[in-house]
Amino acid sequence: MSTKLEFTYRRPTFLSEWFKKNLPDSNTGFRVYDIDWIIFNKTTKKFMLLEEKVHGKTVNATQGEVFNFLHQVIIEGIKSKPDWEYLGYHLISFENKTLYDGKCYFGNSHSMQEITEQELILKLSI
Repeated sequence: MSTKLEFTYRRPTFLSEWFKKNLPDSNTGFRVYDIDWIIFNKTTKKFMLLEEKVHGKTVNATQGEVFNFLHQVIIEGIKSKPDWEYLGYHLISFENKTLYDGKCYFGNSHSMQEITEQELILKLSI
């Protein structure tokens, strides 16, 4: 398996394309992933990682490995900040492109549940 081409064109692609042209190929074990969102509240001292997918997609196996690794590292590291709460790594997957043109699912790479906009607001308002 080699590095995939950029297909989304939703984000600035210069750096993505530069990575693909200049950094090691993925067949060497090298990977580059973006984290879509970090939800962070400095008052409540809570935070979470959030990945967004459209068209019903979920996290692929290699991306899931990286996110699970980060999740475990954060769980261990947060022990040095006992006043902070890490709420985990989560996935939002839209059936189409948004909350308004189809269903929305929330969960993690192991379990996804359909969720309403109001339920999503509650989960993300940390």
